[in-house]
This record gives sequence, C-alpha cells and structure tokens, in this order.
Amino acid sequence: MIEDPLNSKIPMVEGWKRRGYCNNCGWCCQFMGYSELHMIPKPEPGMTKIDDAYYEARGFERSDKDVSIKVSLHAPCQYHVTDPSTGKPVGCVIQETKPYTCKMFPFRPEQIEDTPCSYWFERELNGVRERKGGNESEIYNGEKEP
Repeated sequence: MIEDPLNSKIPMVEGWKRRGYCNNCGWCCQFMGYSELHMIPKPEPGMTKIDDAYYEARGFERSDKDVSIKVSLHAPCQYHVTDPSTGKPVGCVIQETKPYTCKMFPFRPEQIEDTPCSYWFERELNGVRERKGGNESEIYNGEKEP
C-alpha cells in the first residue's frame, strides 16, 4: 500500500487517523462533503397537517420537532479539469499552489463515505477497531488490511 505522506500532518478528529492515498478521483474538487439539513415543516396552503409522505419520499427523517436529510454540498472548483472527450478527471491546474484545505482533504470520515475516494480513516475506541472510508479505499475493494 502507498501511504500519503500528508496523512501524518492531518489533525486527528475524534481519534480518527487518515490512511491511504489520493486516487485522483476528483470528488473532493467537486463536492465539499456532506451536511445535515434540518427543516421545520409547515402544512402546505389548504392543508391542516404536514404531509409526512412528501418528506419521506425524498429521504428525510422525521423527529418530533423537524425533518432532516444528509445532503452533499456540490461546489465545483474552477481549477479542477476534466477531459472533455471522456468526462474523467485530469487533475488540478494549480496543484503546486492549491489551498491548504485542498491539500489536506479529507479531515473526517463522513466527508468521504459513499464517494469514489481511496482514503479511509481508522480509530480504536473502547477496544474496538473502527474503519470508515471512500468506496475505492482498501477497506472496501477487497485488498488486505494494512
């Protein structure tokens, strides 16, 4: 396994340590991760109660006070280039001078879960080893654990 030398510089968040390497999938150049969106639903005009089926059909979870959904924050970087003939990522045109956050991304496992990223995070908590990562990381693609 190739290990990204920047992994040791990533501050550990809640005990998670980043592992792996960049596979140049470009996901981090198109999205800023995930966020939890909370809304307080109100009945639509002419209705006496909230249409829970409407929110449920769109993947929202209902609590006593609001509805919430996990959403990806799509914000494409102007410096990330794709091959127009294939649509596949070519890379960053400011690789040497790109911002610190770009160089160090991802910082937390939830930023890359269910993405094509090859990084993963691991920690040991109460004697139990946890691993979370992108779909192309070694924890998901069948390779041996490090």
